[in-house]
Amino acid sequence: MKFGEIVQPWLARKEATVKPSTYSVYTCAVHQYLMQKFGDVELDGIDEDVVQAWIGEMAASGLAYRTCKDRVVALRNALRFAEKKEWRKSGIRMDVVFPRRFSEEDERRELALTPETCDAIVKAVDKELECPSWYNTNVNNRVGVVISLFTGLRIGEVCGLKWEDIDLDEGVVRVRRTVQTNYIYAPDGTGRSKVSVGSPKSRTSRRDVPICAPLRARLERLDRPADGTSYFLTGTQSPTVPRTLRSSVDLFLERHGIERFNFHRLRHTFATRCIEAGVDAKTTSELLGHANVNITLNLYVHPNADAKRAAVDRMAEAFGCCLPKEAARTTSACPSGTAQRVIDEVNREPFVRVCNAVADVVLVK
Repeated sequence: MKFGEIVQPWLARKEATVKPSTYSVYTCAVHQYLMQKFGDVELDGIDEDVVQAWIGEMAASGLAYRTCKDRVVALRNALRFAEKKEWRKSGIRMDVVFPRRFSEEDERRELALTPETCDAIVKAVDKELECPSWYNTNVNNRVGVVISLFTGLRIGEVCGLKWEDIDLDEGVVRVRRTVQTNYIYAPDGTGRSKVSVGSPKSRTSRRDVPICAPLRARLERLDRPADGTSYFLTGTQSPTVPRTLRSSVDLFLERHGIERFNFHRLRHTFATRCIEAGVDAKTTSELLGHANVNITLNLYVHPNADAKRAAVDRMAEAFGCCLPKEAARTTSACPSGTAQRVIDEVNREPFVRVCNAVADVVLVK
């Protein structure tokens, strides 16, 4: 039996059991890549050596790690389905590895925005808040950028925010839904895009994130509608889709002379600054809505040289080795005194005070 013969039964099973976004990834992987590579290959002939060679080809072509991983995951999943149906021999090894240079860590490194860039973004948002008619723009989209920067929300979560989710009395942003645009392929190979509003990415992604002082100051300047069920970015019952928000942000950055960046870097910046400010990984993970702490550490936390130097200095102090005064931590990654203040505040009030303290680190003083 050939791989191409099991594709539609497998996709039908997945459509009924996974989220639309996951199903979209599978259909794209199948129709754009897997059918071309393995459609006419016998199922028993797709073994570890064949897949490992394929990974090498993708790495050599310069494909992103995530793209390669999505393809391999889809292939493995389809092959497991075939084994359960007894269309493929069981026990065929598939212990493939990715080349060292082709690692997700290398791809994500250095993605945190600098404090100078963060400061420029917030100042640009303030300019447009002061004169929205001059810029002829939807200022709520601009505040959406600040929301992601100071809360770590994903772009789909920002698009899914309704006014009722922004509780200034309680001082929290409630993440209850996400907006996604999924590209779905039909069995005949034709595709179409579909916008969906659904639950957050995982159970832990449904969360309340405290509103720090800088974010509150911007939110209070907006006109709050009487109908709290309207979406924050549009003011209507229809949400903005992520692609539209990305395009709007790109124009905003260009208008103010700020180098363009991927929207997800705002979330990455929030996570990285939390760790740099001394916030423990567990608290950071819960603020981000990750399923476990390892996701936070592996995906977002990349200590820079100053942070590593400060860590070694603290280790030396623990041994009783006194550093010369002139060698004191002059290159600390955080503003003077901030790290210890954050640690003290974490012990007293894990979430609200953490977000305010991280805001101090994100912005240039």
